[in-house]
This record gives sequence, structure tokens and C-alpha cells, in this order.
Amino acid sequence: MVAPPKLVAIALGEAVDRFLEAALAQARLGRRSVNTVKAWIADLHDLAELLGEDIVVDDITGDDIDDALDRFSRLPDRRRTRQDERSGKSVDSRLRFERSLAALFNHALLEGWVQQSPMPYAKLRGPRRPPLRVKRTALSTPQAADLVRDGAAVESADRRHDARRHESIPVRNRLIVEMLVKLGPRVSELVSANIADFFPETRSGVRAWWWRIVGKGDKVRPVAVPNTVKAHIDAYMLIRPLPTASAGDALLLSGRGNRLSSRDVQRIVDIAAKHADLHRSITPHALRHTTATQMVQAGYGLSTVARALGHASIATTDGYIDPEEAHMAQAMNSVSTMLDTE
Repeated sequence: MVAPPKLVAIALGEAVDRFLEAALAQARLGRRSVNTVKAWIADLHDLAELLGEDIVVDDITGDDIDDALDRFSRLPDRRRTRQDERSGKSVDSRLRFERSLAALFNHALLEGWVQQSPMPYAKLRGPRRPPLRVKRTALSTPQAADLVRDGAAVESADRRHDARRHESIPVRNRLIVEMLVKLGPRVSELVSANIADFFPETRSGVRAWWWRIVGKGDKVRPVAVPNTVKAHIDAYMLIRPLPTASAGDALLLSGRGNRLSSRDVQRIVDIAAKHADLHRSITPHALRHTTATQMVQAGYGLSTVARALGHASIATTDGYIDPEEAHMAQAMNSVSTMLDTE
């Protein structure tokens, strides 16, 4: 039996620095998501500022965590472009902050910086998102088709960020919308895609192109790339801008050769939705729901859909399916088939 580590008194500022140094090292080795580490850096620096860098980590109580959560919730949200006196951190930002704190204190337990984590003793934890299906999330089949068709009409999502009107932009924009609708990646997975992540391989006797996606928790999943999507990737590669040094092997580039950001993709989706005359707001995540719904409508089981989307649980996948579009269509087709055979 291994003895627990001896308690080491360490200030919060130093603990945060050590934890982030270890996390960055893991990210460099590909064992930790870069986006996760970026969130930890922002959140834990906020924590050190809220509670003070000199407080001893083992002296932090549940009440201290409550104080930090309350004060953090009232800070301006960096993701919001407009702020007013009622605004503060979004539910997503507060949940992320809470997860960042939990990661720090789990590490502190392993290092012997605390006797126990204060997180279970906090009373203000756990703001929850509203139900996903307040209104329909997935696009209908005609809406999805219109969006893919009109994706190429978006010449430039934002000329401030894409000032050089490069010939690749219409082809790139159609490709982005098509990959989101047909492959269902998270937007972070899409902008992180590198050229080397796409490869041909024969599986079960079928030759196909695959996309090696590194998802949440650094879990790798291969997703088959349809021929139409591969053809548009090839067309884009013929006129893709020269990448900057920082962009490296990135698949999707701005006109200046920089790797696109999640916000760039959202802008492209916004304008594509406007061109398609959908009369509703669309997010890349809604297109992920659309992929799931279309796969179920095509007759594929939840386990297959879950593997394609990178879900650890089928229950998560089930929440993505819009029954109005998928299950209703299957039901009507079944009824039609039965009547036709009579």
C-alpha cells in the first residue's frame, strides 16, 4: 500500500503556475487538449486574482470557493461583444470555471498540496444550461441542403480578418459548411484539422478516405470522408493560400494564410444561413445535431452515430436527435412500406 504524499504548504499563485506548467507539457506531447489548457490558464489566473496569490492552497475552504464562484459570475464575459449592467459570465463560462478549479484541486491532491479538495463543500456550484430542445435544434433535410448549396456564396465572412479576397474563399466556405453538416465535427475539431489528418485506408474490404479527429479528452476517432467532401477538399487544396509559419499544416486558412478560429467559422455559418434564407440563427453545434439526425433518418443506429460524433455515451447522442425530422420520417416510411406490400 502506497503512503499518501506528505502535505506541502504552497501558495495558490505557485500552485497554479506549477499545474499549468505540467498541463502545457502534456499538451506539447499531445496528451492534453490545447483548448482545455487555454481555458485552465484563463480561469486559474482569474482564481488567483480573486482569492489572492499568497493564500495557502490547503487553507482554501468551500466558502472561499463560493466567494470565487460568485465574484467570477459577475465579471464581464470575454466572449460577449456587448456588455450591459446586467451581464456577467454565461452559464457555459461558469461551468468551465468550475471544471478548471476541480482540475487544479485534483492535481493538488496528487501532489500533496491539500488534504482534501474544497470543491465538494462549495454551495454555489452547478448552474445548469436550459433544456436543449426549447426549440428545434437540427435543420430539416431541405434546410441542410440549402445551407450546403449556399455556403459557396459566402465570399468573405469578415473582411477585417480576411482582407485579401483570395480565390480560395468561396471554395473554402462551401467546404466548411459541408464538413459541418455531413461529418458533424465540433467546431474546435474542424479548425484544428491538419492536412496530415486525412488519409486513405482499406477497412472491411472498402477503400475510403478517413479523417483522424482528436476530440474531447484527446480521444482519437477516425471518421469516413464521403467522396463529395473529399472532392471539395481536393479542389480547395489546388488553390489553398500559402500558410504562415504559425498555421503550419492547417487545412482551413484565411486569405492571409492563417489558421481559422472558431469565431471565423461561426461568421461563415451565419452568412451562409442568411444566403440560404433560413430565417433562424444557426450555430456549428446545431449542424452537429443535424448530422446526427440525418444519420438516424438514414437508418443508422445510435451506436454508429455516437462513434461518428465522438460521444462516450449513447445517452448523449440521443439528446442530439430531432424526432420530428428523424423518427417521424422513419415511421412514415415504415407505414408506407407496409401499405405498399398489402
